[in-house]
Amino acid sequence: MMKQHKAIALFSGGLDSLLAVKWMESRGYTVYPVYFSAPYLKAERALKSAQDNGINLRVIDFFEAHYKVVKNPVWGRGKGLNPCVDCHALMFQMAAELLPEYGASFLISGEVLGQRPMSQTKNAMAKVSAMSSVRDLIVRPLSQALLSDTNPIKEGWVDREDLLSINGRSREAQYALAKKLGVHSFPAPAGGCLLTDRNYCLRLSDLMKHGQDDRENMDLLLFGRHFRINDLMKLII
Repeated sequence: MMKQHKAIALFSGGLDSLLAVKWMESRGYTVYPVYFSAPYLKAERALKSAQDNGINLRVIDFFEAHYKVVKNPVWGRGKGLNPCVDCHALMFQMAAELLPEYGASFLISGEVLGQRPMSQTKNAMAKVSAMSSVRDLIVRPLSQALLSDTNPIKEGWVDREDLLSINGRSREAQYALAKKLGVHSFPAPAGGCLLTDRNYCLRLSDLMKHGQDDRENMDLLLFGRHFRINDLMKLII
């Protein structure tokens, strides 16, 4: 039976976000997945994952807003230039702005409690929810049974028995759920964010240092070998 309330999903193309969408759809919810792109957040991986699994994915460029977060994150960065907490908060905030367009009521993501030490702890999830200013609209279906109820659950828009309790870094539960849902095609568990890639971060840091970090130059960071000639010039082979 189709549920009355619809959701917008943050979709990365990885197994977790794929399962979050497919699980909620299997429970009768209408889900609209979106992917937020930037020069260092390429959409190809997510688009292929969506296509392979019959998902209609919308890609939204949010570079202008996101790069401000990259340069000045409130909650710091990971090992690279990745501002994970601030990034997820911005994604939720921008997704929430789409709710009226889709006639949707709440937001979902594929976040799994305890899977990533920087961005998927209870503390980090609370920071994300607070920063996004839409904390009461977020449901994390794969782990929400282990988290405090948010408004969609309190109001009965989402049935609590539809929510799972996956926890930790092991992916056995996800593989079992994928089999149950008939999900056979998904990318390897590697992050799609280039801000976690050491070589990309070195190149981007160089552009930032020399004030050359416009979008056109950033698009070149994926290609060739890079040599800094002087403050104004780089050589790319």
